[in-house]
Amino acid sequence: MEIVATNQILNLLLLTEKTAQGRMPTPIDMKGYPRKMSAKIVLRKKEFIVRHGMTIRSAVLKLELQPESVLPTRKGELISEEDIIQDGDVITLIPVISGG
Repeated sequence: MEIVATNQILNLLLLTEKTAQGRMPTPIDMKGYPRKMSAKIVLRKKEFIVRHGMTIRSAVLKLELQPESVLPTRKGELISEEDIIQDGDVITLIPVISGG
């Protein structure tokens, strides 16, 4: 019970900090530690965990993929490779098929 109460106090303090400084506080986990902020990129049946805050293009390049060979989607909607990855995002990459 103490841990929950402590986390509620910490969350309240962080919200107060946000209001005072005009920025979002670092999310914390149930133990009061900073939560790692990440997102998931899915390509076919493979899943990759990436940091939030980078563009989709830079994440695709870090995965050693060609940005021109995939189309990024979020919640079924096509998005730009210049979109910024947000914490908790699930970005699905759809392979582009071409031929003659």
